[in-house]
Amino acid sequence: LEIAIAAGPGGRGTVWLADLRLEDRTYRARPRARASSAEAGHEAERALAGDAGGWRAAPGDPRPWLEIDFQEEREYGGLIVTWPSGAAPRSFTVATGNDGSHWTPVHRAEAADA
Repeated sequence: LEIAIAAGPGGRGTVWLADLRLEDRTYRARPRARASSAEAGHEAERALAGDAGGWRAAPGDPRPWLEIDFQEEREYGGLIVTWPSGAAPRSFTVATGNDGSHWTPVHRAEAADA
């Protein structure tokens, strides 16, 4: 644990730390992914692989979706959505939930700004 506090010339003040504790926030469960469909070589699990190939819906899937179940409550730092080279961006919605059936939209992207 490192805490650094700095002040410019003439700076002064007081810092109080109370009830400081460390928590083990190690994730124990492995996330699972499933999708409406998948192009060969781009199965849903590839969305979790961290490579540029990722998941891709099968051509012709009229309403593609991808679901990632983290198996436990967790924080995550972001989501990256990329489109195949030459493909026009499409609108999409990102929704979160904690029971697999009730979802709350947290981001909507229209095709123009996707």
